Amino acid sequence: MSIYHECKSSQNLRTLIQNNNVVVVKLGAIWCGPCKAIKSDFDALAVRTVENLKQLGETRPSISFISIDIDDMCQDNGRKWGDYLNCSGVPMFIIFSHGKTKNTFMGGDLNPIMDCIDDCLNKFLNTTPVESV
Repeated sequence: MSIYHECKSSQNLRTLIQNNNVVVVKLGAIWCGPCKAIKSDFDALAVRTVENLKQLGETRPSISFISIDIDDMCQDNGRKWGDYLNCSGVPMFIIFSHGKTKNTFMGGDLNPIMDCIDDCLNKFLNTTPVESV
């Protein structure tokens, strides 16, 4: 089972963004060297975050991780995902919190991404930081 939610259309993406407290979209490409280099670290970040949140029980915030190849076609609008999401380079990460874009990150440094995810989740929990790593 994948840690990532499948996203084939812009409507599917909008639904995931609206139905989750936090959504992390990772944009990459199969030809991208830096995307390949950070894949396992980002996968581990996603797994740890989801597993840590499970410990909170029913009061936990909902989070979705989505991995999209910028060269794939968005099924409902005939555009490539990279064009649809205004991707200017890869890897690129877009974090949504409560239905709105919280931040966008470029490059392979996962530390600011982890910090942003923690910040979004902590605002939901209004408690001490959630350890994601």
